[in-house]
Amino acid sequence: MKKNCFLFIALGVLVSCSFYGDWWYGRLDSYLANYFLEYADFSKDQKGYIRKVTLDFKEWHFENELPKYRNFLKEIKNFNNKTTVKELQELYSKGYKSFKSSNDFFLPHMIDLAQDLNNQQINQIKVHFNELIMEREKDLRKIDEESFLQGIIKNSINGFRRMGVKLNEDQQIVIGNHVNSMVDLRDESTRAQNTWNKNFIRILRERENKEFKAKLKKHLEIMDRMGGKSYQLKVENNRLIFFELFSDTISSFNESQLENYQNRIDYFLFLIERILKT
Repeated sequence: MKKNCFLFIALGVLVSCSFYGDWWYGRLDSYLANYFLEYADFSKDQKGYIRKVTLDFKEWHFENELPKYRNFLKEIKNFNNKTTVKELQELYSKGYKSFKSSNDFFLPHMIDLAQDLNNQQINQIKVHFNELIMEREKDLRKIDEESFLQGIIKNSINGFRRMGVKLNEDQQIVIGNHVNSMVDLRDESTRAQNTWNKNFIRILRERENKEFKAKLKKHLEIMDRMGGKSYQLKVENNRLIFFELFSDTISSFNESQLENYQNRIDYFLFLIERILKT
């Protein structure tokens, strides 16, 4: 739940704001509150608490994290035919720290809210989790591995297009070669998420236990490391392949593609600067 929340923020700021700009960011707290409110029928006081926390988060994010996005974009703009996988890994590490900071902001508030849940609300959260898992399992049955990888290739090509770059046939082939060496982890990911969900619900049911807060905090903190070492190694390998894909593609940009890419980054920077000045 937390990880998806952060991804929603990051993608929203760096992509959706290209369409809606500061209007979107101005409603960030409302979007986040609605995201959390989907999980159960909260009381009036609980809803008020959630809305206050998300408003506080927006203000904190504006002061502490949005300037980092600007710096990330400046680094991304400087990518060129000399950009290495190591440089991409270093930028990813910086981004992960931002992700961790956002998680850490919500952590104590989520624990406080969890302690105030009743049995009916916990059951509703369980149902919501199960529905999400069922949707993922449905997608697994509907989309085979080959189609899934083809979807990643298409999304990667479209991603560069959103960055102002239309890739040529050779560049698209390079992307395809990289993606086809990735491992389809959807099944393992779904099973790992389902296990985490079940343990989360079990901990919520023990909220009267004196060790409840410590157990819940520990469980929330391991969310991005769920699935065991073998699974995490596969995730890391897929991530490395993506870095190689990005590095090879950037390195192959011609002068026109690089100029369009940098102009697009400048546009994102302009939008963030405009938000920071409000």
